[in-house]
Amino acid sequence: MSIKKKIQNDSALEVKWALLCKNASVDQQSNNVSLFNIIEELTINKSPLGTSIAKRSASFLEKTQINGEFTLVVHMERNPEIKIKDFEPSMEIKFTDPQDANFATIAEIPLKFKEGENRLRNIITINALFVKDPGVYNIVVSTRHSKNDTFTEGARVPVEVKIYE
Repeated sequence: MSIKKKIQNDSALEVKWALLCKNASVDQQSNNVSLFNIIEELTINKSPLGTSIAKRSASFLEKTQINGEFTLVVHMERNPEIKIKDFEPSMEIKFTDPQDANFATIAEIPLKFKEGENRLRNIITINALFVKDPGVYNIVVSTRHSKNDTFTEGARVPVEVKIYE
């Protein structure tokens, strides 16, 4: 799930939606995207499988890595009527903790719109996420028009993390 937020009223670039899933596929003939196993919640058991008697809420002492392939799919559009000199857009992906502190920058990706196309979907593979406490973490998608601009938040993808011992 993503909360869409327009960058600016006169923005040349807008994030329409973003979702976290296990896998995504683009059909080459129809250009349709298929999303598999959309992720809204991650449950982690600190005890070895089957040894936990009661599920008690817990935290980790340090950041703990959750391995697995996660796929972030971001759909954005540019407004062809707004002309920006040196339009070299890029996207930044950050992971924030439940207190909304920047936990990690996952990637900075240059955006390449094909000539004559105003729509772009990026499929980003994330090999691991780091968590410490239970709560709602966010994958924050930000964009900028050129290297001289600062990143502006375009969307947040919330992921609730539950940790049990």
